[in-house]
Amino acid sequence: MLTINHGQYHFCELFFDETVNFFYPMSHTKTIKAFLVYQKGKVKYNYNEKQKTTYRMDSLRTIFFGTPSFALEPLRVLLADKRYHIVAVVSQHEKPFGRDQITTPSPVARWAQEHGISVYTPTTLKTEEVKNWMDMQSPDIALVVAYGKIIPQHLLSIPRYGFINLHGSLLPQYRGASPIQQALLQGDRETGITIMKMNEKMDEGDIIAQQRIPIDSTDTYLMLSEKLSFLGAQMLGDAVEQYVQHKIIPVPQDHTKATYCTLITKEMGQIGWEKETATEIERKLRAFTPWPGVFTFVEGKRLKILQASAKSMVSHLPPGSLIPPDGIQTRDGILVPTLVQPEGKKPMSFADFLRGKRGSSIIFASSL
Repeated sequence: MLTINHGQYHFCELFFDETVNFFYPMSHTKTIKAFLVYQKGKVKYNYNEKQKTTYRMDSLRTIFFGTPSFALEPLRVLLADKRYHIVAVVSQHEKPFGRDQITTPSPVARWAQEHGISVYTPTTLKTEEVKNWMDMQSPDIALVVAYGKIIPQHLLSIPRYGFINLHGSLLPQYRGASPIQQALLQGDRETGITIMKMNEKMDEGDIIAQQRIPIDSTDTYLMLSEKLSFLGAQMLGDAVEQYVQHKIIPVPQDHTKATYCTLITKEMGQIGWEKETATEIERKLRAFTPWPGVFTFVEGKRLKILQASAKSMVSHLPPGSLIPPDGIQTRDGILVPTLVQPEGKKPMSFADFLRGKRGSSIIFASSL
């Protein structure tokens, strides 16, 4: 590490090898061309104060924190961006998955391994071992995209430029683990990406950049997540560069407007016909596709509803009743399923399901 100074201009502390690099005088607004050459342990430099040049940021040593598929596109774009050198990827520890409980790497860990990137999957970030590992990477910056765990305070100060987080909502709205699902559940007409400087609190850091996109009436979680992932991938590289160059001053969030969302659980997919309206169930279906999905019970067996729409029809039958020819009464309005999956069977049309129940009085129950 070297500190380069020339007169009133401070060129900051630098890590470099035997290559020619251009550096930016971070503490001064005047553009200067600095030409640094490493030679026999000494630093020589030439500079030209009059000639304006295009600044080229040296590759930042970057540790990428991410776990689910949402983080794949930002990682892919960063890996191809010469401004960033991905020295390692940190992902959540392997967990059992599926009926057979087979232990598999996370989508990010698997992709990173396939592309020759070093992967670190600690079970916790709170140990001295993790701190020592991060110190050894000498990171300039750490970028976090849906990692899934709080970053401890003692790690936040290790990267030179700290930790930057890409979050799938317009903060301070929907702080927490499920912002995309929450936007769909609430029936929001727009959402977006926030890039922020992380602090020790959950999603409360100062905002570096934000961008909005509309939510289509047919968007599912999978569809909206993909849109936001691609948007975030396009924003992240430029936003971080401008932050590092002091061209962006992060703006504090208005904490009085903060809202929160929680982890999604399998039980949340259960339909409460007496408590939920048709519109709320239709939103839930889109928010919980593909997981955990929404379900009800018929004759003691689980029935997944895979596709449905809401209608504002009026009926005097109790919630959970079949409204001929193909609707189900809710607290307010009619849910019209089109594709369902009975327990232990393949998906089928709702019409085919009803034909198989001909002659019986069907009640859709909220619980067993």
